[in-house]
Amino acid sequence: MKRILSFLLLLSLCLVLFPGCSFLSEELKLCNVNFYVDGEIYTTKTVALGQTVGMPKNPEKENCVFVGWYASGLISQSVYDFSSKVLTDLNLYASFAPDTLKVGNYIAQNTLKSTVKIIAKSYNVYPGSVVESKSATSQGSGVIIDISGGYCYVLTNAHVVEKREDYSKLQIFVEDAFGNSYEASIYKNSSKSTSAFSKDFDLALLCFKLPEEYSFSEIVLGEDPKVDDCVVSIGNPDALINVVTYGNVLVYQQVKGEEGSAADLIDFDVIIHNTPIDHGSSGGALVDIYGKLVGLNFAGYESKAYGCAIPVSKIRDFLTVYVY
Repeated sequence: MKRILSFLLLLSLCLVLFPGCSFLSEELKLCNVNFYVDGEIYTTKTVALGQTVGMPKNPEKENCVFVGWYASGLISQSVYDFSSKVLTDLNLYASFAPDTLKVGNYIAQNTLKSTVKIIAKSYNVYPGSVVESKSATSQGSGVIIDISGGYCYVLTNAHVVEKREDYSKLQIFVEDAFGNSYEASIYKNSSKSTSAFSKDFDLALLCFKLPEEYSFSEIVLGEDPKVDDCVVSIGNPDALINVVTYGNVLVYQQVKGEEGSAADLIDFDVIIHNTPIDHGSSGGALVDIYGKLVGLNFAGYESKAYGCAIPVSKIRDFLTVYVY
């Protein structure tokens, strides 16, 4: 009897001390939030379902500044709202923008020496004369990809140096940043059946004889950029020289312009980016943050906020078919 009373007394004390004690009927639900930088996991945070996740330490990338975390991996979308509740496993991607000071300094000292202006004049002459009867001029940009054997080789768009309809003759000039002009021609490898000119690629390779003194340099070919990579456009729109704009790769897709236009003839995915370009930027370089050529601009949108570039992989295909 005494033992029973002791047990009941102990049970009463437990009920007094732990009146609200209960057990969960199921396990706590957790969500993993993965933070990616350049396709690799930077860090992972685990949070309870319905809670918010804290922002990790900002990642660093050479020649870039951190912009924010994006759920889609596209900087064109909205930055992730860290005040929102996490309701499922989540992947967030770091986005960067070019460090305009560092990248700009490098481009000014190196890459600009490989960019030029292209002027193509289509014209007719009076019969039996060398006097011009009429002419039409187009302007674009170009980038030097090789200097060898006393010649300079310049990559540009085919539509920039194409002879216009109703004209019988064509003259092409390359101008450097100092206003020096050099007469050029479309390159022809003697072992190839055609000149280095293709509307399907919208690419052409020009060559001109180097003077004894020059300040040109070759650009280095890089690799196709990934979506959201930082890129820089360099060109000569309107009457300006070596205009530099900064942005990111938005997407790869095919584009179509008016029938017979350069964009209409290209049947492969091109780089769509948000580095502003304008008339005269065609043939200008699209480079990465290390100054390597990753594309060649060939078209833009009327808003001038977006540009289209031929990927460097297609440039290599063109060179293989028409040059090497």
